[in-house]
Amino acid sequence: MKLVLTLIGFALAARLLPHPDNFTPALAVALFSGAMLTGRKAYLVPLIAMFASDVLIGYPFDLASPVVYASLAAGVWLGGHLQGGRTLARTVGAALGGSVLFFVATNFAVWAMPRSEEHTSELQSRLHLVCRL
Repeated sequence: MKLVLTLIGFALAARLLPHPDNFTPALAVALFSGAMLTGRKAYLVPLIAMFASDVLIGYPFDLASPVVYASLAAGVWLGGHLQGGRTLARTVGAALGGSVLFFVATNFAVWAMPRSEEHTSELQSRLHLVCRL
């Protein structure tokens, strides 16, 4: 339980403290949770941290939000495959695969979102919020 609370606190703090745009350890926490925890706990850690930080930040939930959460769950699933034996190659593969999956899925979700004719700066602001990891 201590590990669960520590990971949630770490991921939450990392999103709330100042950081470079689109650069937080949320997917790393998801991978680590999958590799080190079992069952529902592994999935709840990154999802609770993301939900709590979204609420505290005031992030508006939109059509892309489920894709962000599903991508984190996929990161946990990838991390779970490391439980069978962690090697450098498998760990790097999971980290790169999770990052590419998150990038492609969330960017596609933003592209596919219905939108009206918006001013470019408004669209950029929206993209910045959606691609917050």
